Amino acid sequence: MQELSKILETSLGGYSLSRILSAVLTLLVCLIVSRLLLKLAKRLLDRSKKLTARLRQIVLTSAKVVLYLLTGIITAEALGLNTSSLTALVSVLTLGVTLAAEDILGNVAGGLVILTSHPFNIGDDIEVADTVGTVREITLNHTKIETPDGQFVMQPNKELSSSRIINYTAMGRRRVVRTVTASYDAPTATVKQAIGEVLEELNMLEKTITVHGVGCCGLAMEYVTYDCTTSPHGRACAVATGVKRAEPDKLVFTYQGDGDLASIGLAETMSAANRGENITVIFVNNGIYGMTGGQMAPTTLIGQKATTCPAGRSEEWSWLPIKLCETLAAVP
Repeated sequence: MQELSKILETSLGGYSLSRILSAVLTLLVCLIVSRLLLKLAKRLLDRSKKLTARLRQIVLTSAKVVLYLLTGIITAEALGLNTSSLTALVSVLTLGVTLAAEDILGNVAGGLVILTSHPFNIGDDIEVADTVGTVREITLNHTKIETPDGQFVMQPNKELSSSRIINYTAMGRRRVVRTVTASYDAPTATVKQAIGEVLEELNMLEKTITVHGVGCCGLAMEYVTYDCTTSPHGRACAVATGVKRAEPDKLVFTYQGDGDLASIGLAETMSAANRGENITVIFVNNGIYGMTGGQMAPTTLIGQKATTCPAGRSEEWSWLPIKLCETLAAVP
């Protein structure tokens, strides 16, 4: 026993062998306990369906860092080191890092809020602040959003978590207003050709049904290769509604002039928009009744001449032309 006591009292680097063995034993116990706690935490996190895999990994990594830091402090105390100064140093460093990385920590906190509350997921179409696009990546620091024109916007999570977010994907269906214009002197044949080229480029010719009005668009079916039908004058949106409901997987659009759409068909057009029908309307605004003698139409511009107003449309006598696209855009 005396020899064993002498061995234990042997000094190595200023520390007795017994204290070194005690520190090693403490280290092993702490590592075993840390391993068990991490396994238990992993099982508990795996049972939670609200936490994403990324967030579970972040929590486990943070817990591992804390446990290993505590293990180091406890082992140092078992070795006889004065850990009070070490603890104070860690506290000062933590405070300094916190002040220096205030924005980063704010983004991390925002990232945790996003990952736990799930206001959106990867692949969702969202609108936040002045950015509209598809969520491509969610990290603790930022969220990557791809805009329709192919740009990637890195949105800080601190701003994102406190902003008003519109998740269009969660809505299931939404109305998108996109204005595609052609000049007034562009031939209607050019517009029709552009439609056909787009459908061909998107490989949609076999999946498309178009509804033509009777007026200036009535003969369009004679020279297009995709499926067409003709509606009674002004009833193209109503017919397209029936076609789309019967063939929900088809791309259904109407091709109408201003008389067909904005005059005799105004009620059908407004009603379809108010119902949120899943159809597309192509409005060829001639600004005049071109098929019946060139009379003034609801869309004839101020000062524009017609057979019924040879001096030009007057606001005093005919009031203002209807701004149908702007009116439909205001429909909720």
